[in-house]
Amino acid sequence: MVLGAWGSYAGYTDGERCVQDGHCSGRAFSVGPYVRYQLSQGLRFDPWLTLGGGYRRVTFDDANGARQKFSGLEWLHFELGADYYVFSGFGIGPYASLGLSTYLKRPSGSGDATVNTELSTGLRFLFDLPGR
Repeated sequence: MVLGAWGSYAGYTDGERCVQDGHCSGRAFSVGPYVRYQLSQGLRFDPWLTLGGGYRRVTFDDANGARQKFSGLEWLHFELGADYYVFSGFGIGPYASLGLSTYLKRPSGSGDATVNTELSTGLRFLFDLPGR
């Protein structure tokens, strides 16, 4: 079992509409503590799962220069993945994550504090020093 901290940053655009209307974008930042459990110990193939929580902030800028900020509690951060150790100090593998959050601070008129869901997948590169 490993205790640590996780962080996430994502940038968003609205594609074709942003090109027509001018510049618009969004950014999301999350950070918090986690507990990771390695499902196998000492093998080249190492599946794992992570459970944590934290703080989340999302900002949107529209073409008119107006900015909307949302921030609150990410009350569930769950990741599932597997690393394959190419050699002792370097691993690579897929992962998927699910984040559930509630925005406690949000612009007026933006509705109730409902649950926001974020799902992401990717490829993880791992540098394990001093190695396995």
